[in-house]
Amino acid sequence: MTTLTINGTALPEPSKNQNNLYMIGDSKRNAAGTMNMQYIANKHTYNVEWGTMAATQLYSMISLIKSSTPQFTATILDPGVSGGSYTGTFYAGDISYEDVKIDAYGNVTFNSIKCDIIEC
Repeated sequence: MTTLTINGTALPEPSKNQNNLYMIGDSKRNAAGTMNMQYIANKHTYNVEWGTMAATQLYSMISLIKSSTPQFTATILDPGVSGGSYTGTFYAGDISYEDVKIDAYGNVTFNSIKCDIIEC
């Protein structure tokens, strides 16, 4: 099973995927001091990391995310939801990567690629 797809295109298998569920609500206290709370929505955020990726893979991933700016449909493996995966409308947070390496044959690789996938 593919861990992450964006607009139906599978991304490389991540090395880490942190799942976050945010329960968004509105709360106030009345004049008697009683708390009144209303839940508005549950939203998912995924902190996704890849260990090593070839430059062509990273370019393809960034192009896919940028081409669907600002929003895209993503399906991501999430054992915390029924069925084991979650599909929703998301946007991407900052994409970071480091440790550019060029081998003797001119192949470029990046390490520690990170991206947050945030539900709209």
